[in-house]
Order: sequence, then structure tokens, then C-alpha cells
Amino acid sequence: MLAGTIWFFVGLWRVWRVVEEDAKRRGGREFPTVLMLVLTIVPYVNLIGGPYAQFRTQQELNTMWAATPAPVVPAPWRG
Repeated sequence: MLAGTIWFFVGLWRVWRVVEEDAKRRGGREFPTVLMLVLTIVPYVNLIGGPYAQFRTQQELNTMWAATPAPVVPAPWRG
């Protein structure tokens, strides 16, 4: 169970670092990686902070996807 908890937080940290680096690259608002970790880990704070951290992370991921150019889809092959 401890290993699963560690991997969970390592995964969250990696996602937050990618979001933070993308926000810096785009010149947008900063994504507070350490604050998100604190909101998720600290007991009783995480009752409100955890859902907020998930909501904010999803917002930033949606912004990243929207900023990514659409892939070029080739025309169907007509043989």
C-alpha cells in the first residue's frame, strides 16, 4: 500500500511538472506545483484542496491540449 501511495504522488508530481513547464513555455500564468502537492498531502486540507488540485490540473491540461496544433490528417487513399 505504501508503494502504491508513493507511485500515486510521483505520478501527480510528474504531471504537474509537465504542466508547469508548458505554462512557462507558453508564457501563461504559473502553475504552483508545490502548492498543489501541499493541497493534496496535508490532512484535512486535502478534503477541499485535493478536489481543487484535480480541477486546476485538468484545466491546465485542457489548455495544453487546446494550444497544441491539430495533427495533419491525410486524405483517404483512393485506389
